[in-house]
Amino acid sequence: MAANNVERSSSSEFTFFGFILRLLFALLLVFATYNPSGYSAFHWIREAIANGTVGAPHFFVGVMLLIGWSMLWIATWQALNTFGVILAMLALGALVWLLIDLD
Repeated sequence: MAANNVERSSSSEFTFFGFILRLLFALLLVFATYNPSGYSAFHWIREAIANGTVGAPHFFVGVMLLIGWSMLWIATWQALNTFGVILAMLALGALVWLLIDLD
């Protein structure tokens, strides 16, 4: 009986280019959501709410950001599992506490 050797497809292999694409997607998502320059979806939607001009484009961008954040959260959870996510949250919390203490 011949053994079935299952080869990985090239799309499931982790490459440097794949890492760069994932990193760029995450950075784009974070900075599109909020950045201190004032050019972000947060500022745009906040201004529209203040002016009473919220419309379909704002809703569409909000939904697209929600989809992007959901994808990022699911991928993070799958990569780190529960224990890894807890450790990452603790590390992030410790970093925020340190930065607050350092002003």
